[in-house]
Amino acid sequence: DGYFEAYVPDFEYLLYDVSHFTDEEIKGAVILKASLLTMKYVFRPELGKQLEKIFGLFKDLTLKETGLEYLETLLRYLVNATDTIKKDDIARAIQSIPEGDKIVPTIAEQWKKEGFEEGIQQGIQQGIRQGIQEGIQQGIQQGMREGILEAIELGLKLKFGTRGLKIYPEIRKIEEIEQLRSIKEAIEIAGSIKEIEELLD
Repeated sequence: DGYFEAYVPDFEYLLYDVSHFTDEEIKGAVILKASLLTMKYVFRPELGKQLEKIFGLFKDLTLKETGLEYLETLLRYLVNATDTIKKDDIARAIQSIPEGDKIVPTIAEQWKKEGFEEGIQQGIQQGIRQGIQEGIQQGIQQGMREGILEAIELGLKLKFGTRGLKIYPEIRKIEEIEQLRSIKEAIEIAGSIKEIEELLD
């Protein structure tokens, strides 16, 4: 047994409970500090009040790719880790970021591309309990609309070819998501392009 002792790793690891740290003790780069502050407050009732400070750390990073990527990761984590956040807290936190109203729709579009359309449709955890913010909701709705339109375009092309694509510009003018859903479902069962054209009259 002693022969192998020299080859057995003897690791020591440390665990830090950041919930007991003061904010001043949590120092470091923006992303590290935001991560630690988020973990500190994620299960505390005062999380909502701390979001503005946490999101505010990104004021110099949001226009950079790394800032957007991390903000997206942070939003994902908050959505999945806690259900105590109020829409007003999120709204105030977003407002603390320069051009925050433009950033979140960008993130919503990225989620759509990754196949998160269904999750977005549920409202990012019921719209973070019914809402987040009107501008964010509009961004999510737009992402959903674009996803349905892409499916319609593909369906028209595969099923009806060039003739099907001729009516696509007219369909793109439709803003109502439910109407677009109906058209998408109709394409799946339609026997002719005329059936789809009748839905546009």
